[in-house]
Amino acid sequence: LYFTYDVTALLKAGPNAIGAMLGIGWRDTTSFPVRFFPSPCDAHPILLRAALVADGKIVAATGDGWQASSAGPIKSDSVYNGEIYDARDEQPGWNAPGFVPTPAMGWQPASSVSCFAPKLTPTPIPDITVQETRNPVRFIVPTAPCPGSILGGMIAENANHNLTLTCAPGTGVITDITFASFGTPSGTCGSYEHGTCSALDAMARVKAACLNKASCSIPPTTTFFGGDPCSKQAKRLAVSTTGCTPAADRRVVVDFGENLSGWIRLRVRGPAGTTVTIRHAEVLQHPPYGPADGNIYTGNLRSALATDKYTLRGDPNGEVFEPHFTYHGFQFVEIAGYPGTLTADNITQVHFRTEIPVRVKFNSSSPILNAIQFRALTGQGSNLMSVPTDCDQRDERLGWMGDAGLSADTFAINYDIAAFQDNYLQDIADAQPADGSLPDVVPFYRYGNRPADVSWS
Repeated sequence: LYFTYDVTALLKAGPNAIGAMLGIGWRDTTSFPVRFFPSPCDAHPILLRAALVADGKIVAATGDGWQASSAGPIKSDSVYNGEIYDARDEQPGWNAPGFVPTPAMGWQPASSVSCFAPKLTPTPIPDITVQETRNPVRFIVPTAPCPGSILGGMIAENANHNLTLTCAPGTGVITDITFASFGTPSGTCGSYEHGTCSALDAMARVKAACLNKASCSIPPTTTFFGGDPCSKQAKRLAVSTTGCTPAADRRVVVDFGENLSGWIRLRVRGPAGTTVTIRHAEVLQHPPYGPADGNIYTGNLRSALATDKYTLRGDPNGEVFEPHFTYHGFQFVEIAGYPGTLTADNITQVHFRTEIPVRVKFNSSSPILNAIQFRALTGQGSNLMSVPTDCDQRDERLGWMGDAGLSADTFAINYDIAAFQDNYLQDIADAQPADGSLPDVVPFYRYGNRPADVSWS
């Protein structure tokens, strides 16, 4: 499939330039291993094929003479895990006439690849576009995970940041590790309990990293802990210490009132090098998963980190951040490291989906029925992401055939999905091998089998 954009209004008299920013997206073979139809292109995670057409003739196209760079501000992007962006590495004017790319700036001649000759088909469905923006309905200041004099915390395995423990200035150093586990810990703050598996030497490794220090950083990885104590199980690193008081916890949770697919737009001003961390969640923490203390709950996201990070370039006039190559399903965000006071003027929820018209308007005398229909409409809308996905938040967001089949009728009532479903039927045909069997998931990524469970496909 290829996309077409009308750029007539962008052209100016004189020299023009074409620039494209690419993300790895669905070609991330770590999250989306190739399940079928392998090709030589699989060795190239990022490819671009583009042409500028005027009056039916190609006047410019990708090929020899193009320049490419991986030294830009996007340090990583993941559909599930989020985006890490360092604005200090922006190159102003990189996509404008007159910009001179050099090797010292990270630019190299782009490599031409002849790994496939696809049948090019125009995308038969509308683009994914912004549907609405929402302001916060409230701000929540959560209680610290480990209140009082207990310095500790818990973090998911392979998170894109370490578990960092920092004593408040003037309160001393870490003198003892009262608990350390890399496994499946559970329990309440300050009283972590071992789960069904844990690294036997976790305590010794954490002590070596943290004792007699005012700050230490512990990677939640099997490499640091010398092995995998619980293969194929979601693990957590949990640590509890004594000896000093935790540094101030600069976090705030923002409630947008509705659970929608998208990301946030953040306005921020502060010193260069300041990093703001944005974590997304559908709900707040609640029993039996933890105390209702205003913190976000992310257990239902499974391995998806759903975390964006923005490092400021230090613009005195302020900066605006929106991710580029990820999305999240969320009502709540936790903001950490924001310089100054976060207000409703500085943060916005941006909801987007495939641009498909809504077909119905519903209103009754029953608030319950009205709420059910509203939830159905927004829930379905947040899963219109070029294919009918099963969810918009955890580590799936895939075209599960069972979900698509069971919900097709109600989708057709609420949305004008004729072209959307026609496209999905073509996707299904494309996923069929010579024997005609069907997978559980279309496109066939990450989960499921082929041939599929008959009751599911």
